[in-house]
Amino acid sequence: MDYIPQTLKDLISDPNGLVAVVNCNDSRYSRKSYLDCSRAIEVLELAPSSYSSKIYYQIGLKSENVLKDLAKNIEGLNIEKPRFVETSDWKARVLIVEQIRYACLDAYATYRIAHKLLRMNA
Repeated sequence: MDYIPQTLKDLISDPNGLVAVVNCNDSRYSRKSYLDCSRAIEVLELAPSSYSSKIYYQIGLKSENVLKDLAKNIEGLNIEKPRFVETSDWKARVLIVEQIRYACLDAYATYRIAHKLLRMNA
């Protein structure tokens, strides 16, 4: 993709909205894409306050696939993250169907996790 659609920029920059990310690398990538994610909340920071023990948080930081672990343990979601998609060319001008599916699944899982944790912390 050579540009980011204005509608996506507007959605992410909306002061009334909320952007949830898992792992600070997501924020780093968004900065490279010139998206304003200054209001982003780190889902990992919500997790410890939702549970009596911070052990999961410490394990989560060491996990190779934090989002997959959070989805399973917090929302009961079993998500498949094929290695060939993880390591595929994400800078390609046109993404393959599997990459689009992967990105949508990441966004959906992040939303579900953040929504549940925010409700639990309210």
